Amino acid sequence: MSLLLMLLALIGAVAVLGLGALVMDRLRQGSGPRQVDWPQRPPPATENGPTQVGGYTLLSGAVAEEPPPLLPEATVARVRQLVAEGQELDAIRFVQAQTGVDVQRAREVVAWIRDGRL
Repeated sequence: MSLLLMLLALIGAVAVLGLGALVMDRLRQGSGPRQVDWPQRPPPATENGPTQVGGYTLLSGAVAEEPPPLLPEATVARVRQLVAEGQELDAIRFVQAQTGVDVQRAREVVAWIRDGRL
């Protein structure tokens, strides 16, 4: 009886392996599920720079740093003086008043001057 059971198990294993090989061969030949050709839409245009393809970026919101606006040497000297005195907030307000930029941009300009990049 156990010999018959072992023979039946062997036949079952051969059938499963044979069926698996047949399925893999058919998939390799391309007779598997059909690919649907969806209509292609162009990616949406962004306001700044090239269009973004895909939904994720490595650094979300990262933008290339723009150079600061051209400032007169007297303005740069005054900002350096204010930063040296520890009055960075006044330096930011001074840059805003002289150039008309927003607070964030004025902070960037003051950071450029403080770091010696301008």
